[in-house]
Amino acid sequence: MNSKFQKRLGRLGTAGPGSMAPKPPPAADETPRQAKVRNLRAQLDRLVAKDKSRLVEKRRALQLGGESTEDTFARLLRTAEPAPGAICVEDHRDLSLPGALVETRHGPVHLVQQHLEPHHCHGRVPVVRGLEAPAALTSRLALDPTLADVDLSKMLFIDTETTGLSTASGTLAFLVGIARFDDQSLYLEQMLLRGHHDEPAMLRHLAEHLGRASCIVSYNGKSFDWPLLRTRFVMNRVPAPPLPPHLDLLHCARRLFKKRLGSLRLVQMEREILGFTREHDVDGSEIPGIFLTYLRSGRPGRLDGVIEHNANDLVALAAFLGEIVRHYQDVVREDDPLDHLSYAQVAERAKDPERARQFALAAAAGGGDTDCTVDAFLLAARVARRIKDVAAEHAALTGALEHAPADPRVHLELAKHHEHRAKDLIAALHHARVLDDEHRIARLERRIGRTDGSLP
Repeated sequence: MNSKFQKRLGRLGTAGPGSMAPKPPPAADETPRQAKVRNLRAQLDRLVAKDKSRLVEKRRALQLGGESTEDTFARLLRTAEPAPGAICVEDHRDLSLPGALVETRHGPVHLVQQHLEPHHCHGRVPVVRGLEAPAALTSRLALDPTLADVDLSKMLFIDTETTGLSTASGTLAFLVGIARFDDQSLYLEQMLLRGHHDEPAMLRHLAEHLGRASCIVSYNGKSFDWPLLRTRFVMNRVPAPPLPPHLDLLHCARRLFKKRLGSLRLVQMEREILGFTREHDVDGSEIPGIFLTYLRSGRPGRLDGVIEHNANDLVALAAFLGEIVRHYQDVVREDDPLDHLSYAQVAERAKDPERARQFALAAAAGGGDTDCTVDAFLLAARVARRIKDVAAEHAALTGALEHAPADPRVHLELAKHHEHRAKDLIAALHHARVLDDEHRIARLERRIGRTDGSLP
């Protein structure tokens, strides 16, 4: 054991998780400054105790001859030439794994490649629909103006399978999948690591694809996939390419389907939006262990299932993009009212008032619950107010009042509408009294008194 590590353990002792120092009770005559110092010392004691616990666990693992999962991945990737049964450069293929070893100009990279024809469907949605998405509508749906002039025929879908959920330096993207449209077909290419020696070549090969892309499309890629890949570029001293505009479909899914579906996992989007259910899919929590088994034994085991999982993710991205843009382009009356309301809210934020009004009215007429219906009418009223359509605003607010006669939001909007736009002070006063808004009531009474001296 390293002598410095032993000395540090000796100084810290053998504290465990339960040895964190309790927060000392305040003294009766304690000043605010003394209380602050006491709290800071207690926080420091807790941090030290946590550090002691971590070091003790490390010491026990070393005494038992064990190591952390992160250390295991790092050691195996450093030391593994292709293990028995794994791919050999001379063979250029491995019968036990999908794909083949390809000699790129940066070095050997194991690639799994396939083309999907334009009529290929992911569930009920043809993958070519992703290619048909207009850039202007995609930009509005994503609330990202940088996508408005992008050539989506050159977009690159990307998804990774990793050894953990952290984006720190100890986590590896051992399988990087990309997809792009080649004419009308969807071309998939998945890069699989056989060991640490393959990673620089894989990253340089990936950088070439990124350099040719007009934008990248991912699912949670802004928070996870790209930060992790950027870390791997740095760790391997490979220049990270400038990232083109990035469309993260998780953000779109959250805005569009959070109200109705709750869960935003990609497999949930596949089932509910695309009509695709995966059979015998590898659960994401199992993927790091499957790759670890491959590194240790050289036998692929269930690695082909991980490759299939990653391929499904890529195809789902293309189909999902096309489907949500199609539903944003035109109101589909059969859609759920909550979805219509969500599309209306996105259109409102994207400063697309006519589309926002259409979706809001569809949501209001869709037979949803009271909250959905009232929210839709209020949104339609807001849009009408912005375009100075007084009659449309009044109609929307009247519809909201019919569904929720006691909702204070509706009475407030009606009071403002009648006072400032319809110029009906008597009606405005009625709604102000329902609200019991003393300031508004007093102001309206003064205005009515100045006008004709009569009050209802």
